[in-house]
Amino acid sequence: MGTSESAESAATLFSVFDKKWRIYKNRQASLPHPTFLILPAQGKWQVRFPEPPPVQRVRDSSFGELHFKLIELHGPPSVLVNEEGNIVHLSEHAGRYLRLAGGEPTHNLFKVIHPDLHMDCRTALLTARQSNQPSEARNLRVTLDGATHSVNLIVRPAIDGGEAGHAYFLVLFEEQEGPSDFSEAPPTAQAVLAGDRAMETVIHRLEEDLQQTKNQLRVTVEQYETSIEELKASNEELQAINEEMRSAGEELETGKEELQSVNEELITLNHELKNKVDELSRANSDLQNLISSTDIALIFLDPGLRIRRYTPQAQQLFNIIPTDIGRPLEHLTHKLEYENLVADSTEALRTLRAGEREIRSTNDRWYIARVAPYRTVEDKIDGVVFTFVDITERRHTEHNLRQAHERFELAVDGSRDVIWDWDLATGEVYFSERIYELLSENGQRFTHGFTWRDWQALIHPQDRARVVKETERYLETRDKVYNVDYRVGSKEGAYRWVNSRGQALWDPSGKSTRMAGSLTDISDRKKLDEDLIASDRRKDEFLAMLSHELRNPLAPMTGALELMKSASDRDTEQRALHVLERQVGQIVRMVDDLLDISRMAVGKLSLRITRADLATVVEFALETCRPMINAAAHRLTVSLPPEPLYLNADVARLAQVLANLLNNAIKYTPSGGEIRLGASREGDDAVIRVQDNGMGITPADLSRIFDIFTQGDYRSRPLGGLGIGLSLVKQLVEMHGGTVSALSGGLEKGSEFIVRVPLSANQDEQVAAKTEEAKIIKAVSRRILVVDDNEHAAEILAKWLKLEGHSVRTALDGASAIENALVFKPEVVCLDISLPDISGYEVAARLRRDLPDLLIIAISGWLQESESEKAKEIINHYLLKPVDFKDLRAKIADTTAADE
Repeated sequence: MGTSESAESAATLFSVFDKKWRIYKNRQASLPHPTFLILPAQGKWQVRFPEPPPVQRVRDSSFGELHFKLIELHGPPSVLVNEEGNIVHLSEHAGRYLRLAGGEPTHNLFKVIHPDLHMDCRTALLTARQSNQPSEARNLRVTLDGATHSVNLIVRPAIDGGEAGHAYFLVLFEEQEGPSDFSEAPPTAQAVLAGDRAMETVIHRLEEDLQQTKNQLRVTVEQYETSIEELKASNEELQAINEEMRSAGEELETGKEELQSVNEELITLNHELKNKVDELSRANSDLQNLISSTDIALIFLDPGLRIRRYTPQAQQLFNIIPTDIGRPLEHLTHKLEYENLVADSTEALRTLRAGEREIRSTNDRWYIARVAPYRTVEDKIDGVVFTFVDITERRHTEHNLRQAHERFELAVDGSRDVIWDWDLATGEVYFSERIYELLSENGQRFTHGFTWRDWQALIHPQDRARVVKETERYLETRDKVYNVDYRVGSKEGAYRWVNSRGQALWDPSGKSTRMAGSLTDISDRKKLDEDLIASDRRKDEFLAMLSHELRNPLAPMTGALELMKSASDRDTEQRALHVLERQVGQIVRMVDDLLDISRMAVGKLSLRITRADLATVVEFALETCRPMINAAAHRLTVSLPPEPLYLNADVARLAQVLANLLNNAIKYTPSGGEIRLGASREGDDAVIRVQDNGMGITPADLSRIFDIFTQGDYRSRPLGGLGIGLSLVKQLVEMHGGTVSALSGGLEKGSEFIVRVPLSANQDEQVAAKTEEAKIIKAVSRRILVVDDNEHAAEILAKWLKLEGHSVRTALDGASAIENALVFKPEVVCLDISLPDISGYEVAARLRRDLPDLLIIAISGWLQESESEKAKEIINHYLLKPVDFKDLRAKIADTTAADE
């Protein structure tokens, strides 16, 4: 070893061979024998344990055996010590020469040997160790048990008897037998006499002691010199060690700095490593939490397609338990309809490309199965990863969206609306295919790239600014619905009204991003609105004209009444009555026209179709209008074909048509004008023309002349009118299957009205002429109850009935009518439907129950009620106000007559 090195701290393993040169040799120590637990072989499986290695035995004898052998050779008490003087074994009686001191127990012989033997024992042991030869000290005086004994102390090397590599010494204590030679003779005479012999003995003893002391001194000097040499060597070693320590100190200082630098680097590295470990730990925790919390089924396979790891969701698809780690995937059962599971895994490993497919499970759920190679951080393929994503809800949503899209497409295709979508970021506007039908355009104009500015160019100039302003206002105020009407046209310039409705989308910052909606063609609605506005205006004009037309006959009627009050002769009264009759007839005609229009509006006007000659119809019309023609001094020319033209028509209604056309010509032709009425056959139609040279019709009025409440220029009319005559003409002609049209060259150029009606199928069949003889009805006196809440109307009707020879009573309400009927027992009741207390129908029902044979004639101003089911069930006849007394007379005289 080096000069600064030592093996003394491992004395049990090494012994000193040359202390100066630091040469040591190993001590071969015995090792404990290893023991093995041998279990009994039970059960199916046999457990085999490895054979214990052979143990190298150092010696067959122990210290005790060695000791015993030496005792057998030498006999006296002995102690076996090692080279350090530690006792390793004692003979049975060796304790006689040992003394144990207080304090910590020790095995060192020099500390426990008898004090009288201490110095000699150390000297002899040192001599024997250095010379490796036996050493002894004789005749040593030792006080044992209070007596002095002579003991020979012998030290013998016992290297061969101990363990290999260790030096042992046997210390023998030979006690001399017999009396001790150390006792002093008493001072007697004999002792004096024998002084010489005793002196010699003492001198001899002293010489031996001196020689022994010299020997010890020599040994001590040798030991001292040896110690001096060792100290010198040690000093040199210490100096070398000091130099080495100084050099080592410098090196340590340098090493310390290096270590400090390395330590700092290690600290930094340790910190980085700790961060990496923390990141790895967090990543591992994140991975574990991801695996345990994800709803996606994952299965990690090694290159042999054996299970490496899986998520809890995979257990719902595959029958996997923790002990299945390492098992091949194909050995496991699953709930998927996936026959190519293993084949797809092999294909992914072969091609190193991912693949996916939609598969279905046995519980009717759908998954996207993705298989991809497992790539390590070093980009090495180390298996396969299977991912199963549940897409059941997505498929249901896609199915619902697909159905919704189909319904939307069906609705869009079946709707007349145009769907539009405006991207506010790019300005592009998308329109559905209906836009081409709306604007009569081809498909090139609204292709990709059509913008909001392009659309603005199609908006009517009068509406453009309003539409842009309304759009900007909607986007700023974020109203619920965008709704604006405007006109839009094609490149040909034809404009149509559209209603644009939509909604916008805003991002979280409040900025509008998209706007979508629909365009609805409302041109017809706008036209209808305009027509309604015009109709409402015409209605207002009609009401004003009706007021005027009613005041016109009222003025002469008022004058006639005043004339009758002051008349003194019969002729004056007759002239006044004639005026009243003529004016009342005019009012009745106006009311009849209004009633006819009302019947047509509710679909209650019916025709009584008969086979008739057109000449008869013309005759009836001329009979009605001739007094007015004569009064206006018009020239009338009638032109009819020589052969009869037979029609299937309602004679009275068709005559009313011709009378209205003639009356219109009379009113709008100045006095002395010319009116022509002609009829001819054109194919299967009879054509009737009514011409005049009167005021004429403007082109603007020609298109609407047959509309209700429509009249020509009011300033050019010499007479008034309600504006319903021509509308009634048109509807009556159309009810006969014909048409009517108007022609005019303009104002002051006259007009012509042409009526076309189909002829009868068989024109050869003759129509027998019938002469209606007026029936002379013989008046029969009857009991009649008049019920009307209008006292004057009831009084006038009652007086007229009394003049007819009837017995009459009146009632002004329903209760009094029932009460009078039960007492008066009338045969006929003239009943007003609108009574102040109870309905006329209720009165009629109670009278019908009490008087089953009673004739009930309802008199009312309500047109619709004449056709009601109640009227047909409990009322015999229904007459409208004002009552035609001739008709009323016939109903009363003939109780079986039907309502005509």
